[in-house]
Amino acid sequence: MKVKSILLLFVLFMLVGGFSIVPYILQAAFYTPPQTGNIQVPTTDIVDYELTSEQENAILRQGKAVIRFEYSLNCEKCLETQSILEEIVNLKQFKDQIVLEEIKSSATDLPRVNIIGFAVEGNQINVGQKILQSTNVTEGEIINSLCGLMLQPPVECALRNV
Repeated sequence: MKVKSILLLFVLFMLVGGFSIVPYILQAAFYTPPQTGNIQVPTTDIVDYELTSEQENAILRQGKAVIRFEYSLNCEKCLETQSILEEIVNLKQFKDQIVLEEIKSSATDLPRVNIIGFAVEGNQINVGQKILQSTNVTEGEIINSLCGLMLQPPVECALRNV
C-alpha cells in the first residue's frame, strides 16, 4: 500500500512538473522573435516622405505619436498648416515625442492631418487616431488631438482641460 502511494505521488509530481515545463520547451523550439533590426526608423522628427506601416509601428512602439500631413502644392492654407505642424513638433514639450510625415499629394480632399498615437481608456491602451480635414485647422485643434493620443503628454495638456 505504501509503495502504491509513493508511486502515485511520484506520477502526480511528474505530471504537474511536466505540464509546467512543456510551454517553455515549446516556446523555445517554435518562437521566432519579430524582425525589427531591418526597419529603418527616421532619425529626424520631420520627414518629407510617406513612412511604411512597419516604420510607423516601430515609431509607435517607441511611445511616440505620428502625424501624417497630406497636402497639395496648390493649396495656400496648406502651407500655413504645415508651418503650424512643424512648430508644434519642434516645441520643447513635444520634443522627441512626435514624428511628422509631410506628404505631397494631388488628391482634391486635402489638407488632411492624421494623428496616430495611443488612446488611454481606463486600464487599456489602444492605438488610436484622429483625422482633421479642413483648410482651417487651428493649432489648438491639433494640440488637443495630440494630447488625447500621447502616452506621456506634457503638462500643458493637463492645463488645457482645466
